[in-house]
Amino acid sequence: MTPPLAGRALAALAVLSLAGCGPGSSPGPGTGGGPVSSVVVQLTRDGAIGQRYAAPGPRHCSPAGIPGDGAPSNGQAAAYVICGWEGVDGGGTLTLVSHVSIQVGEGRPFSYATDGFDGVNSSKTVYPISGSLQSYRCVTPGSVNVPAPGQTCTTGQSPSGKGVCYRTTTGAWRCTFFDKGHDIDKDTYSPPPGAQE
Repeated sequence: MTPPLAGRALAALAVLSLAGCGPGSSPGPGTGGGPVSSVVVQLTRDGAIGQRYAAPGPRHCSPAGIPGDGAPSNGQAAAYVICGWEGVDGGGTLTLVSHVSIQVGEGRPFSYATDGFDGVNSSKTVYPISGSLQSYRCVTPGSVNVPAPGQTCTTGQSPSGKGVCYRTTTGAWRCTFFDKGHDIDKDTYSPPPGAQE
């Protein structure tokens, strides 16, 4: 899922250490090292969207393209997973995540069989990732079937997800993350994650 680009009212700037990432995602060199690992990816919440949903706003990453060569750190990869997941889809559902823990593996050459993502730069090394997160799919407070104020989300657990981090043809980083068979709704009508996550 790609966060929407329109209507951003950016507020509540948070650096990665405050972004709800697990212990496996602390900033630091990723496998492969290099200048790329020294860049702090900042996560900024969209306060206008959050206000509509009575929830923390979805987060956006800056910079989208980390300068230098080498692997992203665990923390950088976690940030790009967050920004890839969070946002409002075409049906009006807001997705948020918390407790994000990502580990970056050894880089490998691009493969057309497994890495055919939109915009991928096939000349660049790709980096497998693994980890876990908790997801929240939230509706607006006035939606049908919301039983009580604040009970607007369903939650899902992804304890053993996998994905890949890759560069696009514009130099930006993207990190995919999926957990087939586990990312299912566990609790209906639960509160959204806390603003500190």
